[in-house]
Order: sequence, then C-alpha cells, then structure tokens
Amino acid sequence: MNKIENNASQQQKKPKHGDFWHQMGAIVLGTTISLIVTIAAAQILERHQRAKDRRLSALMVMSNIESTARNLEDGYAYLERADTVSAWLLNLPLEKIDSMDQNTLSNLMAEVLYIPLLALDKSAESIFSNDIATWKNMGNFHFIDNVGRCFSTMHIVEDDWTTFSKEMDIARDEILYHREQYPGNTLNSKLLQDIKIRQFLSDIHNRKCWLQYIIERLRYDNYVNMAAIGISEQELSEFIKMREKEIKLDKVEPDINYTPNINPDSITTIQMPY
Repeated sequence: MNKIENNASQQQKKPKHGDFWHQMGAIVLGTTISLIVTIAAAQILERHQRAKDRRLSALMVMSNIESTARNLEDGYAYLERADTVSAWLLNLPLEKIDSMDQNTLSNLMAEVLYIPLLALDKSAESIFSNDIATWKNMGNFHFIDNVGRCFSTMHIVEDDWTTFSKEMDIARDEILYHREQYPGNTLNSKLLQDIKIRQFLSDIHNRKCWLQYIIERLRYDNYVNMAAIGISEQELSEFIKMREKEIKLDKVEPDINYTPNINPDSITTIQMPY
C-alpha cells in the first residue's frame, strides 16, 4: 500500500510535458516583451535627446544671429560718428585747410580714415551646417532656408565691410607714402583733395543707413526663426544671458583703443579761418 502511495506521489510531483512548454513560452514571451520595452524606451530617449540637441543647436544659431546684430550695432555707432565727422570734413573750404589746427584735424581724419575691423563669430554656422542633414530630415525647410539667409546676410556684411576698409587703406597709404605726387602743402589737405578719399567719406552716410537696415533685417528673420522652431523670445533671451554670463577672473582684460578720444560735438567749435 505504501509503495502504491509513493508512486502516486512521485507522479504528482513530476511536471507534465505540456506545463514545461507553457512555462518556456511564458519565459520567452516575457523576455521578448522586456526587449521590446527596453528598445522602445531607448528609442524614445534617443529621440528625446536628439530633439534636445536640435533645440540647443537652434538656440545657439539664433543667439549667434542676435550677437551678430549687436556687433553690427557697434559698427553702426562707429559709422554714425564717422558720418558726422566726414560730413564736416567734406564741407571744409579746401583753400583754408592748411591754415587750420593740423593736429586736431589729423585726429578727426584718423577717425574716418582708419576703419575698425569687423569680425563675426561663425562657430554656430559651422555647427548648424554639420547638422544640416538632421534638420532636413525634420522637414522644417522654412527654418533651414531662413537661417541660411541670415548667414548669407552676415557674410555679405562682413565681406563688404572688409572690402571697404581695405580700399580705404590702399587709397590712404598711397598718399601717405607718395606725398610728392599729390597737391597740397600739408598731409591733411592732400588727403582731403583726393577724389577717392572724398568718395569714401561721402559713402559713409549710405553705409550707415544700409547697416541699420541689415540689423533690423537680421532681427526680423530671427523672429521668424523663433516662430518656425517654437522658441519664445524669453527663452532665447535667457539663453543669451546664460552664454554671456561673465566668468570671474583675477586679471583685467586689455583695453586697446586706436581711435582718438574726441567729442564729435567739439568739431563745431573748431575755429576755421575765413
């Protein structure tokens, strides 16, 4: 009797063949679901990270455009002052220039004949260009085209400013190093009688007006960029402030100023001989 009970007990403990495959199937299914969930979660995180990277890239691009607009505002401030000085110089009676205060006159002419350099930051453009395939895959071609137009405008301004500066240097240096070939008793009169120099001085006003339009155009296009990518002006402003946050240093930044410190209003007080 005990032998029969033991056999029955062993048969009850022995797993059935169907239960084994059922358990294996459950394990495989659980593993598969786990893999699917893991892969899906990884893809979601990857897409989320790509979206964050694209948003950061967009913020860097737009902050770079705003930074350029601010740099151009410095250029506009120079042209605005130069426009006042150049207009005053062009209205001087040429026959009276040699009898004027030559030091003061030279300082004023140095302000308009030595054009400061204009160097624009192209780091954001490089980042955007290297990631252009990703932007195209997003299908936001309006943003791509508009950013491209901004960068193109920035290149045009920089190239034009550089060309104008170089041409001015050539015309000025030609007179400086070959004075005997130009009429006039003093260097100031030689410079102010030269047709090229006078043309450069008269061009400053138009360049000032053109640069003002460019600044407004860049800021408008940047506003379009924000609308296209879904970034608010406040978010962009906060990002710019974060980038511009100063690092505390124990050294003072060098300050080199090649422009004579002359009040533009003072030119009206210079006594001209009559």
